[in-house]
Amino acid sequence: MLSLYTLLWGAGDRSEFAKEDLGMCLGVPGKITEIFEMEGLKMGKVDFGGVVREACLEYVPEAKQGDYVVVHVGFAISLLSEAEAQETLAMLREIVDIEDEVGPETEAS
Repeated sequence: MLSLYTLLWGAGDRSEFAKEDLGMCLGVPGKITEIFEMEGLKMGKVDFGGVVREACLEYVPEAKQGDYVVVHVGFAISLLSEAEAQETLAMLREIVDIEDEVGPETEAS
C-alpha cells in the first residue's frame, strides 16, 4: 500500500526511492515548527503532517514559526495560508487513495 510518506520521501533509504520513476517532483506544504541558523543560513524544522524535516528558509526570509511553506527539494520556496496547505495535503492524500484503489499506472505494451 502506498502511503503519503512513501509518495513524498520513499520507504527508508533515498537511494531506493530514487529507483522508482515518479515522473515529477512535488512542492509539499508544511508548517514551520522551529527556526534556527546553520552555517549562516536561515533553516527550519517543517512538519508535513507528522513527518518533520529540515528545510532552508533563505528564499522566504519573512517566514516565522507557525507559518506554512511549500518545500521543494529541501528549500522553502513560498508561503501559503493554513487553508491552502490543508487543501493541498488533502489532494495529495486523494492521489494516494486513488492509487490504492486502481493500482499504479503501468506502461502500455
